[in-house]
Amino acid sequence: MAFLVFGICGVLFSVLVFPIAWLWPHRALRQFAVTGDPLFFRALVAVLQRIGVMELEASGMEGLRTRGPAIVVANHPTYLDVMVLLSLTPHACCVVKNAHWSNPCFWGIVRSAEYVSNADTAELVEAGARQLAAGYTMIISPEGTRSPAPNRLHAFSRGFAQWH
Repeated sequence: MAFLVFGICGVLFSVLVFPIAWLWPHRALRQFAVTGDPLFFRALVAVLQRIGVMELEASGMEGLRTRGPAIVVANHPTYLDVMVLLSLTPHACCVVKNAHWSNPCFWGIVRSAEYVSNADTAELVEAGARQLAAGYTMIISPEGTRSPAPNRLHAFSRGFAQWH
């Protein structure tokens, strides 16, 4: 049910918010408006905690809120881990697999937030450097996809920019 709600919210965001965001004339302000305050993701995490879908215990997260740009490297067991990281990290930018750029639940979010696609290695590195220079924290999954099972990981990619 939670994933269904998340998917519906993603589709609504893509259909309603994304077109409005692209009308905003100033690119940096548009991206900041979408990624600056992770209210949407905090609300989703709070609802999932409240209805008992998940428990969250996070410590040491102040650094994500108070320091400058950083690179966060995290396992990716489910879509929930990305939501949690985005709920805790203002001004976050994710490296996103290329398939999400055409996914009906995610295309509007990844485009309006100006997340970085992993489709082209050189562009990924350049776009990531631009996002860090602009003050965004980069969230990267070294496996390049979701982990296969609890306590198991896929082999790490040779580098986040070399996902295939």
